[in-house]
Amino acid sequence: MKIKFGLRPKFFIIFLAFVLVLSGVISYVLRGSYEDTIIDKYYDHAISIARLAASVTDGDRVRYYAQTGRRTSQYVEDLDRLNNMKEQTDVYYLYVMYPLDEETGIYIFDAKLTEEQKELIGDAESPLGEQVEFGNDFDSALAVMETGEPSPGLDITTTIQGNISQTLASVYAPVFDSGGETVAFVGVDVNMTDVETYVQEATIQIQEAIAVITLTCFAVLLVIMQFSILGPVKKLKIAAENLADGKYGQLIRVRGSDEISEITRVFNRMSLNIQNHVGEINTINEAYHRYVPSRFFRLLGKESVLDTRLGDQRQRQLAVLNFNVIDFDQTIRQMSSEEMFAFINRILRQAIPDVVQSEGMIETFQDGGFTALYPDECEKALNAAVSICQRLNSLGQENRSYSVGIAYGSVMLGVVGDQARMSALSISQQTAVAGFLQKLAPKYYSHILITGSAASQIEDLFQLYHVRTIGYLYNTFTNRMEKIYDVYDGDNEEDRRRKDMTRQMFEKGVSLFCARKFYEARNAFVEVLKQFRRDAAAREYLYLCNQYYQRDDAGEIDIYIERF
Repeated sequence: MKIKFGLRPKFFIIFLAFVLVLSGVISYVLRGSYEDTIIDKYYDHAISIARLAASVTDGDRVRYYAQTGRRTSQYVEDLDRLNNMKEQTDVYYLYVMYPLDEETGIYIFDAKLTEEQKELIGDAESPLGEQVEFGNDFDSALAVMETGEPSPGLDITTTIQGNISQTLASVYAPVFDSGGETVAFVGVDVNMTDVETYVQEATIQIQEAIAVITLTCFAVLLVIMQFSILGPVKKLKIAAENLADGKYGQLIRVRGSDEISEITRVFNRMSLNIQNHVGEINTINEAYHRYVPSRFFRLLGKESVLDTRLGDQRQRQLAVLNFNVIDFDQTIRQMSSEEMFAFINRILRQAIPDVVQSEGMIETFQDGGFTALYPDECEKALNAAVSICQRLNSLGQENRSYSVGIAYGSVMLGVVGDQARMSALSISQQTAVAGFLQKLAPKYYSHILITGSAASQIEDLFQLYHVRTIGYLYNTFTNRMEKIYDVYDGDNEEDRRRKDMTRQMFEKGVSLFCARKFYEARNAFVEVLKQFRRDAAAREYLYLCNQYYQRDDAGEIDIYIERF
C-alpha cells in the first residue's frame, strides 16, 4: 500500500523547528523595549493635542449642534479651527463625539482628511449627526465621560485603511459646558508608523544572531519547495494564464499524490468543463443576439442583458432608417404563405448585411422591411440606404418596389413588459417620420427620402451625394416645417443622369413654389417634365401649381407639400 506523505506534515515539521528557534531569539532581543520607548512617546504627544482641542471646544455649542443638527456659521468656524489644528500636527484623526447613551453616540466634528487618507478611505464632509455604536472600541472614551479626566493611556488598535493595515493609538479628553458638566469628548488617533522604524532597528540587532539559522532553514525549505511546490505551481500559473486568455481545455501532466497534484487534477477537470460551458454560452449568445441586438443594451448604458431591469430607459439622439417594400399588402396578396416568407427573406437577405456592416442596429421588423437605429451616425445610415438600393438594382430588382426613409432626433429607449416577459422598445416621433417618408418616396419618384435634420448631420452632403430638394414637410406634432431631400444615388444610372440634368430647374421650381409664385413655378416644372417625363415629383408640383396660380388667395396657400 502506497503511503501518502503530503505537504502538510512536511511543512509542519520544518516550520515548527524554525518558529521555535527564531521566536526565542526575537523575544529575547525585543522583550520589554516596545512599551517603554514607543507607548509613552505617542501618549504624551496625543494627549497634549486632545487637551488642546478640548480646551477650544465649547461644550454648550456642542450640545446645541447635537440637538439641532444645524451647520451654522459658528459651526463652520469651529470645524475650521479643528481642521487647522489637525493640519499643524501629525495626528491621523481628530474628532468630537457626543454620547447619546452608554451604547451610542453621534459625531459633531471630524477634522478634514489628508490627501493620503482620502486615497485610502475616500473623501467625506464632517458627519454632523452621524450615529455610531460604541461597542468595546470606545470603553476608554466612556470612562473619560464618567471621570472628567483625560485618558490615562493609549488604546492601540489595528485597522484596515483601503488595502493597507495600520496601527492607530487613541486618546480621549473631556469637553465641558459652561456649568462644568462633561457633555462630549475629543478623540485623537495617531498613526504609529514609527514602530516599523523601531522594529527595523531592533531587527538589525538580531540579524547576525539568526542569520546562520535562517539561511540553513531556508536552504532546506527551498529544495523542498522547488520540487514539491514551485515547479507544479509554475505549471498551474501558466495554465491559469492561458485559461484567463481564453485558451480553454488545456491539461497539465500530473505526477505524485500530494495536495498540489490533487489541485492539478481538479484544474484539468475544471479546464475541460469551462471549455464545454463557454462553447454552450457562445452558442446561446449568438442565437440570442439574432433576436435582441447586444448594441441595444449598450445604448441603454448596460453591459449586457443581465444588467437590464424592467423600466430601464434612456433618451438618445439617433438616426432612424426605415426600409420596406412598397405596397407590401398588395404585393403579397396573391402569394401563398411559403411564397410570402420566401419573398420577405429574399429582400431582407439583400438589405440586412449593409445595415450590419455600417454598424446599424435593426430594432424591429415590419411587413417586408425593418427599422434600424444609428447612434449619432446619419452618414452611416445614408450609406447603408444607398448600398441597399444599389444592391437591389444590381440584382435586377429595380422596379421601385422598395424605398427608404431616414430621420434624426431624440429617441427614447427602454425595457417594457412584465418580470415574466420583457422586451426592448424604442419610442420616438422620428421612427414615425422615417416610416412616413418611406411610404411617401414613390409619390416623388424617389428611393431615399431624408429629413433636413438628418441631412444637417452629414458634412459635405451636397458634395458627396446626389441630392435634390423635394420641398417642405409640415409636422403637426411640433407645428414646424422641415425640408425633405431626395438622395438619388440609389437610383438606376439613367434616372440619376436625368435628375442631375434637371436638378437646378426642379429646385428653382420648388423655390418659386415656396415663394408662392405658382405660375413661374409651373413653367419650371413643365421644363423639367419635357426632359424627364417619369419625374413624379415634378408632376405632383405641376398639379398643385395648376390649382393655385389663378386663385385670388394665393398668398395664403400653405407652401408645404406634405403634412405629417
